[in-house]
Amino acid sequence: MLKIGDIIRTNRIEKRISQETLAYGICSVSNLSRIENGLQNPSRAKYEKLIMKMKFYCFLLIITILCAGCSDISRGVDDYNEDHSIEEDITFSLLKQNDDKSFFEEDEEPDNQPKEKSDDNSEEISMFTTPLLVNKLESENFIILFNDADISFAAEMLHNLIENRERILSFLQIEATDRAEIHIYPDIETFHIGAFGRFIPEYAGSDDDSPLNFTGVRGYYFDGVIKLLSPNHEAVDIPNEQAFATAIHEFVHFAAEQVNNNPPDYLYEGLATYLAGSYSLILTNEQFTIWINSLISAQIFPSVPLLRRLTYQYPAFHFISYLFADFIINEYGSEIYMELYRNPDLYEILGIGAIEIQDNWMEYLTNKYDL
Repeated sequence: MLKIGDIIRTNRIEKRISQETLAYGICSVSNLSRIENGLQNPSRAKYEKLIMKMKFYCFLLIITILCAGCSDISRGVDDYNEDHSIEEDITFSLLKQNDDKSFFEEDEEPDNQPKEKSDDNSEEISMFTTPLLVNKLESENFIILFNDADISFAAEMLHNLIENRERILSFLQIEATDRAEIHIYPDIETFHIGAFGRFIPEYAGSDDDSPLNFTGVRGYYFDGVIKLLSPNHEAVDIPNEQAFATAIHEFVHFAAEQVNNNPPDYLYEGLATYLAGSYSLILTNEQFTIWINSLISAQIFPSVPLLRRLTYQYPAFHFISYLFADFIINEYGSEIYMELYRNPDLYEILGIGAIEIQDNWMEYLTNKYDL
């Protein structure tokens, strides 16, 4: 029968983790050595920390290297190990503990040790567990809660958010935000309960590929928390790139609150959809043309006065909001769009009336999509 120390030592050696690296932030090296040699049993809390740190160590190392700006993982591991103390950039602990003390004993040595601040510019990554969404991946600017099946997706999404954060803040003309909290739900039912408090069938989407069809809610931002549906949910087929775009979309909502916490809906969604690049991921120029023409043929394409009053119930609301944001940003500039976002007086800021804005918008769409 393997003893606890044998389990820890075997796992550590298999994963090529040094005693110093494994012990850091959990116990002293001498304490770990005594545990591995069967001279001392750890507390259950300490045992769980050691096992979980080994379980996620390689995963966290890769994410830390990516966040440090190195895209070549194999070279990055060597370079990063040479230039940095890995323990300074990865910390790990558990929030949930088991009170069963059989087979374990309490240590006299404290679990936490002081940690020196890293002098590089990467975001520090941490992994925790929580009661509902059992894992938490944490960096300087993001907190992501998720279940085991979404570990890889959460890690890639964190990297994607870190890569895009400065671009978004620069566009919004703000310097910083509070730390964004993101919840990834494993299926539609739990996502709806987490986002809306109950399951809403009409928000579940459908397979009808049409701009007039409400394709379902995959992300939701409210009261400081971004809530997302996992792309690994078996009932839907969401490429990771689209799921990343949904995360960016909701992060834009989160960050833009600092600019205006109550803008008109068409500016609110137009901004987020434009910065996330959602439609460019799923539509070719030819499909854009088909969708726009279908709106015009169905007499749904709005006039500018109507556009300013559009709500989420309007057919193809997100698509129309994107088209207008794309028009304003590319014809007048991002600064004008953000001025509109802060002070939504369209006619005053553009200095022209509704008819001229409408004509300019249609001319832009005609030239871009060959309508």
